[in-house]
Amino acid sequence: MAGQLAFMMIEAIRLEAVGKFESTRGELGWVLEDNQGMLAIADTIKSKVNREYVIYERKLG
Repeated sequence: MAGQLAFMMIEAIRLEAVGKFESTRGELGWVLEDNQGMLAIADTIKSKVNREYVIYERKLG
């Protein structure tokens, strides 16, 4: 259900941007590699990855 809501929001934003600004591109940012829901949406809308970030974990102390 949450994935469908996110997809609907992205589509609504896209339609408004095309209507108001005649835009042809958009950006999804900061999608973590284990966020399967957002990765599936990005794949569905045929997005292109142009940068990857890695989060490292280290115990302090």
